[in-house]
Amino acid sequence: MKRLSIAIFFTLTAFLGNAQVLNQTIKVTTYSAKWVQNSMSTTYGHVIGTPMTVLPQRESGGSVVYWRINVANFKAIKAKYRLDLKVYKVKDGEESISYKHDLFIPTKNGYADMFAEFTEGNYVLYITDQDHPEDVYTKINFTVPSKPVADYKHNSTLTVCKYVDDNWNAVGATTKVKAGECMNFMYKAKDKVPYSTMTWNVSKVNAQGNEDYVTHLDQGTTGKDFRWLATDQGVCVFNEPGTYYVYLFQKDNYDTQINRTEESSKYIGKAVITVY
Repeated sequence: MKRLSIAIFFTLTAFLGNAQVLNQTIKVTTYSAKWVQNSMSTTYGHVIGTPMTVLPQRESGGSVVYWRINVANFKAIKAKYRLDLKVYKVKDGEESISYKHDLFIPTKNGYADMFAEFTEGNYVLYITDQDHPEDVYTKINFTVPSKPVADYKHNSTLTVCKYVDDNWNAVGATTKVKAGECMNFMYKAKDKVPYSTMTWNVSKVNAQGNEDYVTHLDQGTTGKDFRWLATDQGVCVFNEPGTYYVYLFQKDNYDTQINRTEESSKYIGKAVITVY
């Protein structure tokens, strides 16, 4: 099938409440898209994925939705000037415009690809005659679901080790530490962590089974989302035998939380070590 070159412009408004879909002269299919590196260069671009009507959000939020617009019978398109492509967000039965483009009238059969980014919601796409918006050449629905909430507490590891090498491997990882020994901490998460400043917190379990504060250390993350974080200067606080807990918090949660050690607290990683 030939690929159409469709020129795009930015003007339009129309009301589609009483529109009827004409014969499927134009068929639109929605696809997921991936952002990948070109195998022949260092450039990146979108690659069309799988046809689907429920398009999950990326880790960074939002979903890139691709449309493949197939024109099966261009002679059946009666519009004289332009076609409108419009996407409405549907909420509580009401449609509000989210995206719009002008399209030239096709002069041959073929297809064209377009894409745009959408946030969570239910959407409906129309292609209509710009002069007669009641003439609808295609109508499709698609959904962008809510972004899953990352469960950092249960989908991560916090390791106590001698040091972290250049490949983010924990060297000398252990759960038992000799009193007076300096150690480093490494955190690895399944999902990207979007926080700019983190706080490591160390507590010691007392004779009553409660936790006593030992120390905390703030660490910046260069302002970028991360999966891995580690100390590199050594933390020298394991001076007495006993059981210690090492936690990792988002700094804002740490600063505002009264009890920073309970299981119900907002830490995103935890390690238990024994000092002998």
